[in-house]
Amino acid sequence: FKFSTSNFITYDLFVDLKKNIKFIKNNLRKSYKSLVINKHKNLDILILDSDNKKIWNEYKKIHFISAGRKTRSDKSWDMQYNEIKKKNAFLVYILYKKKFISGALINFTKDESYYSSGTYLYPNKIINNLGHLTQFRAIEELQKRGIKMHKIGFINYNRDEKRKTIDDFQIGFSTNYLERFNF
Repeated sequence: FKFSTSNFITYDLFVDLKKNIKFIKNNLRKSYKSLVINKHKNLDILILDSDNKKIWNEYKKIHFISAGRKTRSDKSWDMQYNEIKKKNAFLVYILYKKKFISGALINFTKDESYYSSGTYLYPNKIINNLGHLTQFRAIEELQKRGIKMHKIGFINYNRDEKRKTIDDFQIGFSTNYLERFNF
């Protein structure tokens, strides 16, 4: 992708879930293709789509550890958890040797979904693809549920280095982007 540097334009990044999984995988950034396959025998990639406060609290704990601080209010965490209980969201999470190390929260409607948040702890130097694994597993789950489009993120050029890294990750998954003019 080639993007403008205007502060008034952002780009919403999408994965077209109407395409088959082989097409989506073939259109990933070249370096991602091998990263979306779980080659680690000690990793379990699971879906939380019902009431399980224990798993949710693990997600919150890992988010706090990886951020190094509390970044959101308890009310916002409760609101997201309620979306899972109402069947409007699910959490893709990864266990390493049965220990929670990663998660990505996906909200969805009948036709569309949105990557809401994610957090990743890397237990060793060998495992460096947790974000890739959770996103690709989310794409598979969304297709299974009949969702048509997955908004993986957005790009806006008024950002710091952390945001640039996140944007670059999300671009690697995108099959489509849409300009959004902000006035």
